[in-house]
Amino acid sequence: MAQGLSIEGLSIEEAIRTHFERNRIHEFPIFGYARQGARTGVEVLARAFTMEGKHVYVGAKLAARSRGNNEIALRISDTEEVPRGVAVTYPNGILAIHEDLLWPIPVFRDMDRAEIVGRSTRGVLMICTAKAPDDIEVPLDFEGTIATVDADAIFNERIGTEPAATGITAIGLFAAATNLIHPEVLKEAILQHERLGKRARELNVACMMEAYDKTRMLRDVKRKGKLTLEEFAAKESQRPKNDWFTREDLLAQTWRRKLPTCDTKKCVCIECLAAYSCGIGALSWKDEQFYMDYDFCKGCGTCAEECPEGAITMEPADKVLVHV
Repeated sequence: MAQGLSIEGLSIEEAIRTHFERNRIHEFPIFGYARQGARTGVEVLARAFTMEGKHVYVGAKLAARSRGNNEIALRISDTEEVPRGVAVTYPNGILAIHEDLLWPIPVFRDMDRAEIVGRSTRGVLMICTAKAPDDIEVPLDFEGTIATVDADAIFNERIGTEPAATGITAIGLFAAATNLIHPEVLKEAILQHERLGKRARELNVACMMEAYDKTRMLRDVKRKGKLTLEEFAAKESQRPKNDWFTREDLLAQTWRRKLPTCDTKKCVCIECLAAYSCGIGALSWKDEQFYMDYDFCKGCGTCAEECPEGAITMEPADKVLVHV
C-alpha cells in the first residue's frame, strides 16, 4: 500500500479503515480447496445477508475447473458503500475450510495470500478442523477469537459423500463465531438454493445447524506465529516441483478420474431419484431431463450407485468433458 499519501489528512490505510468503520463494512477472506464447496457456501451466505437487507459483494479468484484453491473475499455492509474488487483490505477475520490453507502452499496465485493472512492478524479466525481452539497453531502473530468445528465429521455422518463438500456446513461456524447472521436465516437461504435438490438442501441445513451448535470458541487469544510475514511470503512464492501438478491438483484429479453420464434410453424415472443422493446438488432434474453441473461434480459416484435403473454410469473424465 502506498506510503505518505493522505486523504483529508489521513493516510491511505487510515482512510480505508475509517471508510469501513463508518459504513459498518465487514470483510472476510474465505479459503477452500477445490471441490470443497466454498463457493456454494459463500453463495448461501450472500443470499442470507441480502435477505436481511444487507449489501453484499463477493470477489472471487476461483481456480479453473478441478484445479487449485478457491479464494473468496466476502464483504457485507449496512449501506451501499461496499468496495468492489478482490483485494482484501481491512478484514475482520478469516474462514478456512481446511486448516492447511492458513499456511504457505507453494503454487502460483492471482491473489497474494501472504498479504491476506498478514492483514488478518486480528479479529476472528474460523477453521474447519477436528482440533480444539487451544490446539491451533498460527502462521503469523494473531490476536482475537479462534473458533473451530469438525465440519468433515458432521458432513460425513449426515451425507457421507466423498470428498466432503463442507462449504455449507462451514457457514454454521461463521454464524456462531461472528454473530453477524442468525442460523435460521441461513436455513432459509439454503432451502432456497436452486442448484441443490430438496433432499440435499435438507441435509445441508442439518449439517449447518449442527456446525453452529458445535462450534468451539476461545476469545481474547494472543498467539505467537510460527513464521514472520517475510518467511510466509517466501514459502508461498516457491515454485512447485512440477509446473502442472500441485498438491490440490492431485487431490482434485483423484476425485475426478471418472464422471457420471446418463443413458437417456435407460432413464425412465418421472423424477431423478439419484439426484437426491448428491450432497452438493451437482445433479438435477429439469423438464424431465438429467442435468449434471460438471463444474461442481466431484466424481464420487454416489449417483451411479443410487440410480435404480442403472442409467447413470461413471466414465473416464477426459472423455466426458470432451462433450461438455
